[in-house]
Amino acid sequence: MTSRQSDYFPLVVGAPRTGFTLLITIARNLYAFAGEETSNRLRIMRYFADRLGSYVADEIISTFAKNGIDRDLVFSPMFHPLIGGPKWILEDDPRYACIRKYIGVRGMGDFTLIVRLPRKFMELDTVVHSHPHPSMWLEFPEFQQHTRFASVRNPCGALNSAVFSINAITSEYIQRFLPPEKDNDLLRQHVAKFKLTNLEFFQGLANYYVAYMQNFNQCRQHFIVMRWEDLIRNPVDTILNLGRSAGIPIAKAQAEAMWRDMRYRNLTGPHRHNYRQGKGIVGDWKNSLVNAHIDIIKNSGLDALMRPYGYPPIEYLDEDTYTPYQQEMDTYIREGKVFDDYPDRDLFIFDFQKSNIQWDGLLDFRAYPWNRWTRIERSCMTDDDVPLRVCEAADKAVQRIVGLLSDIADEDWTNPGKIPHRLALMELRHENVVRSMGNVKLRTVFADARQLEVRSEPAGGSAPSSAWARPFEDMSLFLDFVAGTTESTKEALLGYIKRGAKKILLRPFNDKSVNLIEALKRSNTPDDVTFFALGDECRVPLHSDVRQIPSRGEMDLTVICSDGAGNVSELLHDCIDLHTGVVVAPVTGRFWKKNVLFLISPQKSGTHLLFELARALGYIDGLVLSDPPQNGHWYFLEFSNAHTPARDFFIDSVRRATFGNRRHPFRTSPALFNYRHPLDMLVSEAFYYSQDGKTSFGGYLNDLDFASRLLRLIDDPWLLGTIRDRIGQFIAWLDFPNVIPVSFEEMVGSKGGGEDVLLERLVWSLQLKLHVPGAPGDIAERIYNESSPTFRKGQIGAYRQQFTPEAMSKFRKLPQDFMDILGYTIDVDGKDGVFSNRIEEFRNRKVKLGKEHYGSLPIVVEYDYLGHDIVVYHRRYYGRPIPTTVDFERDSLAGLPQAESLTELKRIITRQTAREGTIGAFLHDINLPEKLRHPKRTTRRFVQHLRGRLDRSRGNKG
Repeated sequence: MTSRQSDYFPLVVGAPRTGFTLLITIARNLYAFAGEETSNRLRIMRYFADRLGSYVADEIISTFAKNGIDRDLVFSPMFHPLIGGPKWILEDDPRYACIRKYIGVRGMGDFTLIVRLPRKFMELDTVVHSHPHPSMWLEFPEFQQHTRFASVRNPCGALNSAVFSINAITSEYIQRFLPPEKDNDLLRQHVAKFKLTNLEFFQGLANYYVAYMQNFNQCRQHFIVMRWEDLIRNPVDTILNLGRSAGIPIAKAQAEAMWRDMRYRNLTGPHRHNYRQGKGIVGDWKNSLVNAHIDIIKNSGLDALMRPYGYPPIEYLDEDTYTPYQQEMDTYIREGKVFDDYPDRDLFIFDFQKSNIQWDGLLDFRAYPWNRWTRIERSCMTDDDVPLRVCEAADKAVQRIVGLLSDIADEDWTNPGKIPHRLALMELRHENVVRSMGNVKLRTVFADARQLEVRSEPAGGSAPSSAWARPFEDMSLFLDFVAGTTESTKEALLGYIKRGAKKILLRPFNDKSVNLIEALKRSNTPDDVTFFALGDECRVPLHSDVRQIPSRGEMDLTVICSDGAGNVSELLHDCIDLHTGVVVAPVTGRFWKKNVLFLISPQKSGTHLLFELARALGYIDGLVLSDPPQNGHWYFLEFSNAHTPARDFFIDSVRRATFGNRRHPFRTSPALFNYRHPLDMLVSEAFYYSQDGKTSFGGYLNDLDFASRLLRLIDDPWLLGTIRDRIGQFIAWLDFPNVIPVSFEEMVGSKGGGEDVLLERLVWSLQLKLHVPGAPGDIAERIYNESSPTFRKGQIGAYRQQFTPEAMSKFRKLPQDFMDILGYTIDVDGKDGVFSNRIEEFRNRKVKLGKEHYGSLPIVVEYDYLGHDIVVYHRRYYGRPIPTTVDFERDSLAGLPQAESLTELKRIITRQTAREGTIGAFLHDINLPEKLRHPKRTTRRFVQHLRGRLDRSRGNKG
């Protein structure tokens, strides 16, 4: 392999319908002939992009389904991959690449959804390719070593192909909704008639090509140019010339094989109509364009723009030789008419060009501004409500995966020995994000990544270019976790230093800190990186490279160098008021994935928002508590009820549960308790409780008007009690040290009338208390969910508009102690009464978990389950047959039915009892002698006895 071959990275540009896809195929085949091996970095990037990218498409499809659109959705599989769709660099902000996805709904229209991603994601394709702004590729340092190709074509042929083309969304529609007999070239000819007879439209197509060629002509000397006509007339020689120009000489037989595999066939997978059957003929445009089109092409300047590529001047056609199709088009044009006879409007709308055209007619389409990662570029939907929801869902989906994919792209994967460690680091950092997606298929994404084949590479061989890495200032606030060893901490810090981190605070300064500094120095840490230590946290003499400071200040990195869950938790909590920087801490027993989380919520206080908060943090829905519970899951305290009053749990449950309910993991686990302004709770109750089927007592309220319902809910002596009574059942939760109170007003953020800064501060505090990695802004984005089954408005302060004077008077007559405890006031006119005045107190309150004391005691979990007492001992479950006595500390337990969980043990006992019980009952009924009941007795003796019984039975009946 030549040195040129060893670094062949192809890049293709070209206007649509110029042989662009053919050239991409050739460039990709040359990549294979070059013997180029995919780097570890690209292999890992592509693996995660493939696995996680489908999540975005799933969310798009799911959002349509939630809005009643299923079968009529037209969303080609071509656009399902993360980078599936036409791509280009965003001209206004070239840090990003854009991907266009065409989405339609039968009977409703279509729209183009644009997804933007960091520019580095363009290399997920083996061949980087794009239509617009070809000169921009010369500006990016990471593409300077790429081999650049470009396709060009006679403008008459390119424009002719454009008007007859069928795009991917139309192809999907044809395949799914049209009978096969209608899928022929007559369909293309019919669709093209509008584009050919509407000269303004045709001018818009020409304008696009003019702009493209004007840009390309400025940089054409930097590209290997392929003329489409050369490939069609002399394919083998053209492929050979492209290989030689790229420094990858191939044999003639190889070029012939390459052309044989790609000629005159579709090359775009699910888009089965990219190639026009029976066409691909040089000069075929002369059978469909007319002189009015030639006028547009010549007057636009395209004729002259193509001269540098050896194209002769375009000549007018002999109108006497027009085909019948041309005659029809010419008649429409001369009469000033536009062909618009399209009974299938879906077909017409889907095929209508919405990109690669510069035409004022597109101004009639609606466009919307950017979300963070997505926008609707053009929409002709009958109702944009659903597309906007789809755009929002796609934005949240991209938000969830872009951080992980960026970290993978920025990492150095050259050393295969370090890849398992770095994958483990990625898992610690991002697994909660993957879990929050709620897709079971994605839960093994990190485990499966460890099976990827990797290879040894030269140092820096697959390391990202410095142009790839995110600048450190873009990191904002971030909590990161590492395995806790010096090596794993060093690797994490080197990644941040590579991105520009310079000020590193080590807390506390101890032997572990010294070892870490020495390890970083051996890795050639830049001289401008400075280490700091707090004066009152120096446990060993200061290292020569460390500066002592009296207070924390703003740091790029804060590294927790302590061990033990308690010490690490204390130091993390001390970071609660940070506004910038990355905190790196070791994984301990308090790491979120090693614990369960309980959720407690009064009715109509934002229960489903609390669920979304837990999911956004990464916890999986556990719902009903299992025994034992699964770490990394959230649960209700009792049964399937999120609304557990403190009295019910600590009094009623203690009576019901074995061992006084002391085995319940609540005491040793964190819990989130959400509260809300009682006046807003009343408004929500008054709207919700009276709806048919929402509550069992709906009939008690649904004959009352809203104002009367409000009055009854404030103080009802017969059924519901007062609002004080209902909230009072939960207030005791505020005083438990393992309970973290969170207010509804914090959780809604600006989308619910609150403040995003409060939401992000809440999330950051929860990350520190629960040891959850990530950026608070990213997690906060995932919380607010309008698709909740009980969602109405999700707005704070609604009581100001809904409360009547009579209702307010009745509310004020209640004792206000519950309002004081929750920190709320009544402020009808201003905003002061919306937020609790205890938010900061609760946010700064430390979490204290109880310790497990009973793990070594045999404790009965359930009495008399199918003749067994179920006992848990050292976290294993045993079935003790009744009335057997077992000394769990001294006797052998090998003969007892046993399992890792209560559920599995019950299955074992049930199967065992079913077998023994059925046979045993039968043997008892036939009075089988005791000596034959033993399972080891011979079959012959049993059969002889059974035959005798049957014979006697028959004789009695006779």
